[in-house]
Amino acid sequence: MVKLKDSQAAYDLLKLCLENPRIKKKKIREEISPYKTYVGTRNFMERIRQEGIIYGPELWINSGFVVELVKSRRKSCLDLFEDYKKDDQTTYVIALIGDYSLLYFRRGASILKNAICVIPSFPARKRIPEIQLVKKGIIERAEYPNNWDDFDWKVFNSMESDPNRSFGIVGGELGVSWTTVQTHFKKILRDSAIWVSFFPQGYSYYQQALLKFKTEYEKNLIKELEKIDRSSFLYKYDDNLLLLLYYEDYRDLQKFELLKKEGKISDLSFSIPIAWD
Repeated sequence: MVKLKDSQAAYDLLKLCLENPRIKKKKIREEISPYKTYVGTRNFMERIRQEGIIYGPELWINSGFVVELVKSRRKSCLDLFEDYKKDDQTTYVIALIGDYSLLYFRRGASILKNAICVIPSFPARKRIPEIQLVKKGIIERAEYPNNWDDFDWKVFNSMESDPNRSFGIVGGELGVSWTTVQTHFKKILRDSAIWVSFFPQGYSYYQQALLKFKTEYEKNLIKELEKIDRSSFLYKYDDNLLLLLYYEDYRDLQKFELLKKEGKISDLSFSIPIAWD
């Protein structure tokens, strides 16, 4: 069972990572760890990673992605999943059961308008059934960083999945000094979104659903999702929203049927992720 003090400290770590993804272990031990020894803090960090309480930080930029939802009656979703994994251009793929068989992202034309790792509240300020959509507002496109040069992209590609990587190691790989890497990192960080996801009961505790719908209340939805106690992921393409929702009770999903009935969302579909890579 996840310890409450571990979840609270992990949430404090999330907030520090959003301020600076290159957080030092000493700062973690001194400011947020419930264990003040080096060994205690190291064990705490290992535990919250192993239990899936926190993931990240990572960097995200809208570098141009094609988004596609696939329906297939001839081929199983897992066979499709294996096929799409082999495509070098595929960046993320999810096998689904339900209204769709597969969701995948690949590099290409900028169909994806935005992707958001929603930062939750801990303790929760709302439960999923208490979500309300009252104020209209549309999510803006996350713009491509046209001011980046080739070396900015090299640094980004080397550090997007782990912004804590040593500047010296990255510099050695790219053939430049650590200070050069640091300068370019500061530039790309200004344009990047920092993704840190949080699951207070541990990732495997929650069920997942992928919801596709349209709504004029996109910004309001983000504000409401920020009030629950675990992360959600939103992807916008065309006029559609894809919401990867982590829930505890099947009745949580009824809320979205009610929102559809109220006319707040439309074109609603449900799918269940069963594999991802």
